[in-house]
Amino acid sequence: MRVGIIGGGQLGMYLVDAAHALGHTTVVLDPGHDASARQNSDEFVCAEYDDHDALSILASQSDVITYEFENVKAEVIDFLKSIHANVPQGKKPLLIAQHRITEKTSIHEAGIKTANFLPLHTIEEAQSLSRLMEYPFLIKTCTGGYDGKGQWVIRNDFDLYDFVTQFKANEYIVESMVDFACEISVIAVRGKTGKTITFEPIENIHENGILHLSISPARVDDVMKNKAKRIAIQIMDRLDFIGIVAIEMFVGKDGEIYVNEIAPRPHNSGHLTMDGYQVSQYENALRAILNGDVLEPAITKPCVMVNVLGQYLEAAVSHELPDHARLYLYGKPEARINRKMGHITFWGENLEELIQEAEAAII
Repeated sequence: MRVGIIGGGQLGMYLVDAAHALGHTTVVLDPGHDASARQNSDEFVCAEYDDHDALSILASQSDVITYEFENVKAEVIDFLKSIHANVPQGKKPLLIAQHRITEKTSIHEAGIKTANFLPLHTIEEAQSLSRLMEYPFLIKTCTGGYDGKGQWVIRNDFDLYDFVTQFKANEYIVESMVDFACEISVIAVRGKTGKTITFEPIENIHENGILHLSISPARVDDVMKNKAKRIAIQIMDRLDFIGIVAIEMFVGKDGEIYVNEIAPRPHNSGHLTMDGYQVSQYENALRAILNGDVLEPAITKPCVMVNVLGQYLEAAVSHELPDHARLYLYGKPEARINRKMGHITFWGENLEELIQEAEAAII
């Protein structure tokens, strides 16, 4: 079959690899001449995501279409449907994930806990937040923002005053801060038949709002792991999602799990499934939309992944890796600070030793 992919970043690049391994061809749509997935896709359409002519070309060359990022406009999916393109995931996951109030409300309606939240629209509402929320809390734009962008940590009256003095008209969400023991992600995949599988919870460590380390399996007990997987399945089934969704969660010090965000696409933390599982997130994402035959993902070995940002690229490339590690590069032309240029995965038996090796690889 011919698989169309909207988005040509590193996630799209690995979807292409997975499609090829399954015997399919690919066509990628991305506005970047130097998009990562251009290196390995069979066909590449260089145009804006909402370009109807380009979307028509994509549809004409694809038997099924998916997306590798969550900020695809719903109108794009509407247009593809209007020309009878096959987009099994549809626009519902995008509409939910693109707006933080909608996202949190949908999670609540599925019977899942989140941090306390409220909408914020006006400067007058912002001025009254100290009476409505306990410090510390977060303010985020309802749309856009990633890797810590579009977010403000409000710890006291001074932080709130700074936010108010710089207030810009927008839609915001205000969230209480969860006192968490760790952050985890659960990658869930639901096929067209309705079968949902989950990968094991992955522990994530962030630095400056950007994913730094991913650890599989997460260092939480089996009770918490099973609870996290049940939550992921509940979200997939209640919201009737098809395809892959990564669900980011906080493991609270109170013993509860709080869902933070959902991303209807492969996840950065899931890169390590290419080395530590019998089936990767990319293969299962494709299986879900191609024939619905998703596979139960069994861990083959514990893994740790470290992101290689632009400022660490030179060190990572020159580092002599052991046999139980692999460097992946995304082929991006310019190594900017905090730009994700690649990752390194380590596998073995001792997670703590793997974490130390991963940290040392980018120094």
